[in-house]
Formats: sequence, C-alpha cells, structure tokens
Amino acid sequence: MKIQVPLIASYLMKCAMIVMGVYSIQVHDWLWMFASFSGFILSMTPNIIEKRYDIRIPLLLDLAITLVILFHVGGGVLKMYWTIPFYDKIGHFFASALIAFIALTAVYLLDEYWSGLHMDLRGMIFVTIVFTMAVGVAWEIGEFGIDQFFGTHEQRDLYDTMTDLIVDTIAGVVVAVSGGYSIKSGRFRKRIKPIDESAGEVVGRG
Repeated sequence: MKIQVPLIASYLMKCAMIVMGVYSIQVHDWLWMFASFSGFILSMTPNIIEKRYDIRIPLLLDLAITLVILFHVGGGVLKMYWTIPFYDKIGHFFASALIAFIALTAVYLLDEYWSGLHMDLRGMIFVTIVFTMAVGVAWEIGEFGIDQFFGTHEQRDLYDTMTDLIVDTIAGVVVAVSGGYSIKSGRFRKRIKPIDESAGEVVGRG
C-alpha cells in the first residue's frame, strides 16, 4: 500500500486545528476557539464534496486548502499575526491565490459542462479577479463586524485594510492571468484532471 504523504499531512493539520480549538477553550479565547473548529469543518469540505457529489478533489488541492486555513488559525491562536512581520500579508496572498484558483476552476468547468454558461478566456480571467476581490472585501467586512462585536482589533487601521485588499487583488490577478495562459496551452486541464473527469462523469449521469 502506497503511503500518500499529502493525505497524511492534511489530516495532521486538521488535527492541529482541533488541538488549537481545545487550547483556546482552556485560555478562554472564544473567538479563536470558534475560528479553530470552524476552520476544521471548512477544511473537511473537499471530503464532503467527494462523498456527496462524487467529484474527486486532487490531494494537493485538499492539502493547500487545509494549509491556508491552518496558517490563519495558527496565526491567531499562537499570536503570530502580531509578532511576525508581514504574516498577515503572506496569509492574505496565499488565501486569495487559492480562492482565485478555485474560482477559475469552477468557471472553467461550468463553461465546459453546463449549457447555461458560455464564457471566453478573457471573461474567465475577469470573473476570477472580481470574485477574488469580492471575497477579500467580504473578509474585511467580517473583521470589522468581529471587532465591533468582540471588541477586538483585527482591523488595525485604514492602511492595514487597504494593503490587505491590494494584496488580495494582486494574488487574484497573478492566478487568473497565469491560469488563463495555462488554459490556453492545455496545461490547466491536466492539472485539474481528477476534478475534470469526475465532473464530466456527474454531468453524463445527469
């Protein structure tokens, strides 16, 4: 039996989120307790999609999703957001890059297999960038709401908020444009082969 390192690493990181949630309970940090357990549930999304919709998610994508969530949760629980320079910006860049990749994949597959959507390559790139920016804005609104409700300081000042949004946009542009070239060359389809094949099978059964 072949040992799947990405799968093991993914489950270890998921377990780490549970540990952080328990630790947050012990120190009465209810915000990050909620974030830890919510992050764990969110990291299980690829498994849920596979079982519910029979769509195969590449292990590396599952690993990337889990890693990005753990980066955020660990940054809050272990206070790395406030002690490591640019930790927040690094987190924003990779989270937004992941969101952009997922958005581009979704649009690409919808264009391929759903008759209700026909979009050229420029449209895919544009939608991916706008969606990534929208998620970034929603995140900042969420931080504002948390600060108002819990009395925290997730949003330090206007400069911090705007630089977060700029980083989100840069990540979205980088992934959308590079992904667009990858689609044009045919490499993108090879990279998402498990999702592409299973999505085609699901549509065929429908």
